[in-house]
Amino acid sequence: MDRTGFSTCRQLNHLYLGVNRFWEKPSLSIASRLMCRGCLWNSFVMVGAIGAFINTLRHTLPNLLAGFESICTTKDPAIEEQVLRALYLKVPATNFSDDVLAARPSDLAVIRACGLGWSDLGEPERVSSMLRLKSKAASGEG
Repeated sequence: MDRTGFSTCRQLNHLYLGVNRFWEKPSLSIASRLMCRGCLWNSFVMVGAIGAFINTLRHTLPNLLAGFESICTTKDPAIEEQVLRALYLKVPATNFSDDVLAARPSDLAVIRACGLGWSDLGEPERVSSMLRLKSKAASGEG
């Protein structure tokens, strides 16, 4: 069963909607109710100024952001690689949707879009499944 993120929204202007709440992977029954209420399905197509993304990370994952910002001061690529490896070894598992988007819905805006596809490749089995489907399609089996 595929599940995804949903948002309840408020009108900001004729094009953009502000996000009141972000649900990451609600159950099928909750997702159905949200769709009936007019909530939007998150396609995870993100556009924004880098400063806006950094500001949101500064509020939601400040230690993670600080770790990556510390690498920016490194000029030597060999040292940068060592620092990056050390950082990844100590970074706790983080879920962008739960830890950032759901935590700061007021930082988000959405637009209604039609004709977008969606594939949740957030888990290795889903990636493997998609690769198998593409391989079958390429060989004429699917």
